[in-house]
Formats: sequence, C-alpha cells, structure tokens
Amino acid sequence: MKTLKVPNTYDISLSGAPSLTVSEFLSVSQVAVLPSTISHLKPKLTVKIGDSVARGQAVAFDKLSPEVKLVSPVSGTVKDIVYGQKRRLDAILISCSGDAVETHSSYTKDTLNSLDAATLKQLLLKSGLWPSFVALPFMGLAPAEGDVPAIYVAVNDDEPFAPHASVVLKGKQDQFRFGLAALKKLSKSVVVSAAMGNEIAGTALSDVVDVLVEGKYPANQPATVAYNAKPDATHNKAWTIKCQDVIAIGEFLSTGVFPNTRVIALAGPKVKEPQHMRVTVGSPIKDVVAGRCDDSVALRYIAGGVLTGRNAGLDSYLGFNENAINVLQDEFDSEFMNFVGLGPKKATYSRAYLGAAMGAKKWDYHTGVNGSARDCVACGYCAEVCSVGILPQFLMRNVVAGDVDESLAHGLLDCSECGLCTFVCPSKIELTDMFVSQKTALLEETR
Repeated sequence: MKTLKVPNTYDISLSGAPSLTVSEFLSVSQVAVLPSTISHLKPKLTVKIGDSVARGQAVAFDKLSPEVKLVSPVSGTVKDIVYGQKRRLDAILISCSGDAVETHSSYTKDTLNSLDAATLKQLLLKSGLWPSFVALPFMGLAPAEGDVPAIYVAVNDDEPFAPHASVVLKGKQDQFRFGLAALKKLSKSVVVSAAMGNEIAGTALSDVVDVLVEGKYPANQPATVAYNAKPDATHNKAWTIKCQDVIAIGEFLSTGVFPNTRVIALAGPKVKEPQHMRVTVGSPIKDVVAGRCDDSVALRYIAGGVLTGRNAGLDSYLGFNENAINVLQDEFDSEFMNFVGLGPKKATYSRAYLGAAMGAKKWDYHTGVNGSARDCVACGYCAEVCSVGILPQFLMRNVVAGDVDESLAHGLLDCSECGLCTFVCPSKIELTDMFVSQKTALLEETR
C-alpha cells in the first residue's frame, strides 16, 4: 500500500459537521431528474408529460452519446418538464406512484468474471449509473467510446460536508468490492485511495486500497489523487468515481435493479442537528430540510460540497451526483469600518484578523464577500493552496486575455476544480469559475 502526501491542502474549519447517525427520508411524493447538474451532458427526452415510467426506465439520453441513459429513480408519472435559458432541459418532475421496476440481468461473483468488458459497459450505459464516472481533464461525463486508461476510486470525500466514509460503507462493503470487480473489467488500472487513518481502509478494506492519502482538503478528491499519483501522461484522461457510486454499481449488478437511495449529509452552520440521511435519489430539498434548519435568517441551500456544490434553492431537488445539502446564512449585514477591527470572530487564511490565532475553532461561515468586485493584489495565496501545482493568479490573467495556449501552458487542464483558490482569495475573485468556463469552452471546440 502506497502512501501519498498531497501538498498545499487546507482545512476551512466550517462548523456544522454531520454526526455519524443516519435517519431515513424515503417517503416522497415527487422526485426530479436533473440533467443540467451533469457536466457536459446534452440531454434529449424520451418521455413526455403524462407518461407512466418505471423505476430504472430511461427518461432522457445524451445527444452526443445516445448510449448514455438517465433513468427515473421511482415508479410514477411524468408530471412536468422544466426548461431553462435557451431551452436547456433543467428538470423532469416525476410524481411517485406504483411499484413498476425495469429489471436487467443480475450477476454473482462467478458470472461477473465471465462477463466481457464490452457487455459490461453496455449494461452500465443503460443502467442510469454511467454519470457516476467523471472524466479528466474536463471533469465531465465520461465518454461512452474508447479505452479507459485508469479509474481512480476515492473511499473518502474530504470536502465540507460530504458523507463520511464509515457511514457510506457500513453494511455495504461486499457491494463495494463487487463494484470494484466490475471496474477492473473496464480498465486495467483501478486505483483505490483512502485517507490516512481511515479505520476501514486499514482493516476490512486493506487488501483493496492502493494509496493512503495524507493531507487536508482536497487531498482525497479523486482528481487530486490522480494528479499526484499518476505514473505517466496516459492517466491525464483517467476517470474518477466516488465510493458510494461504486457501491451503487455493485448493487445494480447483483440485483439487476437501479439502486434509488443514497446517503447524504445534511450539514452546515444553520442546520439544527447535522446528520446523515438516507434519501430517495432526486428528493425535493424543501422536504428533506423541513424543520431541520434555523430559518430565523436568510439561508442558502448548497446541493453538494460547500466549495464545489450548486446554489440549489429551497424549491430545487437533489441531482444525481449531489451527496449533501449544506446550509449557510445567505445574507450578512455590512460592518461599519470593519477594516480597522481586530477581527477575533473572523476566519482568515491570510492571518489578517486575530481570528487566525484561534487554533482549531470551527467557523460559522456565511455567503457574503464583504464588498464589490476587486482586482487581484498578487498575494499568492491561491498558489499556496493549489494541490496540483498551478499558479492560479497567472493562469487567471491568461484566461482573461483569451490566450488559450498560455492557459494550457500554465496548467489549465490540471485544475481539479476544488474551489480553494477562490475561497482564500482576499479579492474574492471567482477563479475556479473562470477556469471551469475556459475548460468547457475548450472542450466544446474539440467536439
């Protein structure tokens, strides 16, 4: 087992970490399939309003790779289809009723061994689980065609606040192993990483974990591990997948039925009792958080991690790859002459405030940026937290100038999109958004 020490990581010390208890929230009247939350997917409908659908039945597919299906997580009726700007397909709303299920072939360990890679790939493409794979370097939907140079599997997810590995794996280790066996048929190189000190990785899963990772966020993000552990340039186009998605693949192959529940973390400073919850895929955020948050102030509901998640809104739903709801205060009154205060109650990366001396204190962050747009001050803090060795302030200048060649030379495609550079920037420049937009534009040119 290899040990990997990832440089330039940082703990943002957010309050509201979820407890290890798990409550169930599976009874919902309506769910949604959100194609717009899957990067680089161009969806096309296969259903219309009023159609009856079974659990696991395709409701949309990718125009560029029609083999990639999005499926309904429940049995029911298509209630509405929601479009965004430029007729972008944002959501397919499905009211829950009945117990119709679309089934596929199921496998045991022995029958899986006899399955060839091409057949397995076609099965996963139809299953609705294909969007679990994220392809480097563009961090989007994995291509349906071509070979897979490597697959990086992350046991731990260290972004605040993703589900804890011990909760996700509890009672699911056999399904995880079965999912791993399937991945090893898709690629000759499957790299499983886990955080240093992970008890399960050191005991029950010690035989399958290849890399123990030392570092704070984003050390355990699969894209970060891939950058720091890759043996050669072929892994620049590796795929990544998270632990719970591997479990889902194992469950699907062993039962032949789309696994429609996930463990999520309901956490953050404004959650009354931060915890883990088992929910139905596509559940309404409003129903999941009802009565569980401090609504005495304006709130922001972030679907996914605090730094990489989506500003979902209370009336939205959980997307397929969104494994958390983080709740922060959304409005914050400006302080008079705050720039002359000592700031003992303020978090700071740069040690500009006295709060930097507070040790291991957890902070009740809010979404305010304390001012309007500001210019880069060349502080270099962004480079200090870049775990893939980019100099974000120089990359930003090339992106703004539209110089694609220089952007690539400064490591644009190495960006793991962790969001830390934006977080520590004293000018609050949306660095990660800039890099993601440039990468997306570059991908569109190559299609």
